[in-house]
Amino acid sequence: MFASALLITISLGAFVLWEVIGMYMRNQVLIGLASVVANEAEFAARLADYKEKRQDQNIRLIPVWKIFLVVTVSTAVVAYFVMLTAFVHGLWLTVCGP
Repeated sequence: MFASALLITISLGAFVLWEVIGMYMRNQVLIGLASVVANEAEFAARLADYKEKRQDQNIRLIPVWKIFLVVTVSTAVVAYFVMLTAFVHGLWLTVCGP
């Protein structure tokens, strides 16, 4: 059961870390968007530049997202199977005896 707890902790930690990074990124996006709409005279040009920068940033984050996804999902799935086998083993011992 220690292995299952460790794997769930890693999975949850990776998920929370990614969400904190995402929260920071969304905050930066909103701050940047506020500066874009502040000047109406150059709105179209600044919005196009802003859109291009955000797209480049999102493209750069795809590999990082894939790493977090693999770590989070794989550790959670392995932890699930560890708990499932522990449950089946306990059920087997209860029904059939040691």
